[in-house]
Amino acid sequence: LAILRLQADHLVLAGDSEQMIYRGTSPFLDAGMDMRRVTSVTLSQVYRNTVPIFQFASRVRAMILDAEDTQNGHATRMGPLPEVHFEIGWNGLLDHLVERIRMLAFREDSLYEPGSIAILTLGRPEDYAARLEARNIKVRIAKHDDVDFSKTDAVFVSSIHTAKGMDFPVVFVLLDEIDELRRHYLDDGADPAACSPRLMRLLYVASTRGMDILEIFCQQSGGREVPEVRAIKAAHQEMLALYDGDGVIRHPG
Repeated sequence: LAILRLQADHLVLAGDSEQMIYRGTSPFLDAGMDMRRVTSVTLSQVYRNTVPIFQFASRVRAMILDAEDTQNGHATRMGPLPEVHFEIGWNGLLDHLVERIRMLAFREDSLYEPGSIAILTLGRPEDYAARLEARNIKVRIAKHDDVDFSKTDAVFVSSIHTAKGMDFPVVFVLLDEIDELRRHYLDDGADPAACSPRLMRLLYVASTRGMDILEIFCQQSGGREVPEVRAIKAAHQEMLALYDGDGVIRHPG
């Protein structure tokens, strides 16, 4: 960044402000590059996501309490509708996840290779990798410094934080520990019954990583749902309302 500072007047910076998990900090400001004083242009074309994934992610973004009202882009590529699954207990969630992985990447008629699939977690990726390998799913931990996308024989497992800047054809998001972890994202004095903006931004990041397929797995806990899970359900229902029963769009959104 110190080198880029010398060319700051000639830089184009593309980004999404709501994917900054920790607001108020910036590596560019730390390097003496104040990007807030330059001309801002909104990019309208979304190339990563399908139309349904972009519509769902846009609704997740809209539920961030302090989100900037600047997103008005659009996608053009159609694909399957995002899905939100609810399972009772960790074993039920993991069994469903493994079933979906095998269906998409381990059958003779599968359309994807294992390396096209990423599992994004709130907890430690190593914990999930061990559990998947115990079920005969070969995995590879995705880290910024050693991700080799040429290796396609294993499913990637990554924290949502690490997955920023990455994209995968198939993304499964695991929210099994959200009830325990959300307290780390609540600001001091925040209403525990309200969504945490930081956690919602993290879930927004996760919802934008999938290129073709996005599925979110939630673990039911005694019939109680945390505010962020309710927000994910609401965003999903709003997205589904745009389509008829055959997945054909009824009206743009």
